[in-house]
Amino acid sequence: MLAAWLLALTVLGGLLYWSGSTGSEKAAVGKEAPSAVEVPRSNAVPPVAAPPESRGTPPASTRPSAKETAPDRRDPSPPAAAPAPPPLNHRPEDRVPAAPGRPLIEPPPKIVSRDIPSDADNAGPQPPQEKTLLALNKPSNSVATKPDKPPTPPARVPPVGRVAIIIDDFGQSVEMARKFLEIPLSITFSVLPNEPHSREIAQMAHAARREVLLHLPMEPHGYPKINPGTGALLVSMSRDKIRKTLHSALDVSPYFSGVNNHMGSRFTQESSSMTILLAELHERKLFFVDSRTTHKSTGYTLARKLKVPAAQRDIFLDHTQTEEFVRSQLNQLIRRAKIHGSAIAIGHPYECTLKVLSRSADRFHREGIEVVPSGELVDLPGR
Repeated sequence: MLAAWLLALTVLGGLLYWSGSTGSEKAAVGKEAPSAVEVPRSNAVPPVAAPPESRGTPPASTRPSAKETAPDRRDPSPPAAAPAPPPLNHRPEDRVPAAPGRPLIEPPPKIVSRDIPSDADNAGPQPPQEKTLLALNKPSNSVATKPDKPPTPPARVPPVGRVAIIIDDFGQSVEMARKFLEIPLSITFSVLPNEPHSREIAQMAHAARREVLLHLPMEPHGYPKINPGTGALLVSMSRDKIRKTLHSALDVSPYFSGVNNHMGSRFTQESSSMTILLAELHERKLFFVDSRTTHKSTGYTLARKLKVPAAQRDIFLDHTQTEEFVRSQLNQLIRRAKIHGSAIAIGHPYECTLKVLSRSADRFHREGIEVVPSGELVDLPGR
């Protein structure tokens, strides 16, 4: 009998134990469940929500014990859980309660532009366009400006040699003078003083920027059979007569820059007569070109002694009046200029001379020969 009572008490106690334990576990599970919907802190990694079909009683290995879940009997109200701080850039009105069939934990809300400024907002106020252009050293009106200095031109290749071409005996034909003015070369015009169109041709040549010389007549050998023309200087003249005759010839034109002799094979040999002439040229600041109608001329040598700028003829172009001869003389002129650096030629207003010079303008350029006024080739005093 005693044994039966002990067995009944044991069975009843076990039933009571197991029924109380099961109720505590259910109460603990019911109180902990609401915390599952709380949004985790912003610094914690949100747990992956389980699919709907897997929700229910957690496995035994993860279930909390009765001691862990049982509330404190001294305080019938459970302690209030501390509210989790809202995530960064997330406002309370953006929190939406979970709807049936959706995970209990919502993904982080989509960031909108009013919460986080864009890159353009962080950049601050943009500077005006004018200031940006000035910072780049570009004017806002984009007007092309000229450089301060013009571009440097390419270096000019110096010529191989220089020549002066003097054409004598102008004064009779204006038409022939115009034809020579059409030649694209710096030909020097030497004008006789007492011809019908001497003054007019001197004016034409100067207007065309050609150098103008006085082609002064002088006594030749064989005078008076060989007549140099009106106003010639003669060996028999006195000092005053030579000076007056020279002044009269120079008064024909104000554009004479120098003098060369017409004929004068007799006069240029007389050093006393030439000294009078050269002294007057020195006073007038004119240069002298010795035509060298004789190899005995004293003109160039005396001019150097008297400190008169002077030069002398090297080539006669047309004492034989054919085109072939003029071309051969031009060949010699160019050859001499290449060897000595310069040369002076004298010609006359003949048709053959005009044609050859007109056709040879390009040749001087090809040969590297520059045609210059005769005044650029005179020897200055002291040189």
